[in-house]
Amino acid sequence: MCHTTFTVLNIEIIQTDNLTEAQKEKLFGWGDDIFGADDLNLSWRPKDLHFLLQVLGETVSHVGVLTHEVTIDGNAVSVGGVGGVVTSPAWQKRGYARTLMQHAARFFESAQVEAGFLFCLRRRVPFYESQGWRLVKYPVLIQQPSGEMLAPLEAMMLPIGERSWPEGETKLNSFPW
Repeated sequence: MCHTTFTVLNIEIIQTDNLTEAQKEKLFGWGDDIFGADDLNLSWRPKDLHFLLQVLGETVSHVGVLTHEVTIDGNAVSVGGVGGVVTSPAWQKRGYARTLMQHAARFFESAQVEAGFLFCLRRRVPFYESQGWRLVKYPVLIQQPSGEMLAPLEAMMLPIGERSWPEGETKLNSFPW
């Protein structure tokens, strides 16, 4: 008789309004310019909620979310914003960020927004595309302390429900997230 034992990790997703200093350090303090965007000198909007993935009680991955209204060719569109997608280096390549992104998509469905919306570097586009996100093909304007400017990052959207993303220039009407 053959006997095999499998250990299943205890994984939990936590939703919180605020991150502790210890969580911030664990998630974001492990390297210089972990998102690769420091040279853009952008001002960022804080997220309203944070989804944390914990393994055996240790916080290992994060996705921040918010709800917001953008303007596309003068028409208001409600979006669920995603930002701060990160997994601590020792825990990367295990699907934890993907799991949190799926959780965020379900959250947006219940929040009744028309689409998900995020900004990323070109090299991160395939990760998001593999989960159904699509590049926004028209210009996206963001706010900065100096005024409105063209987003220097890729903008992506995730369809929620049946509505397709409208054509035309998108005005974020806020700092990017």
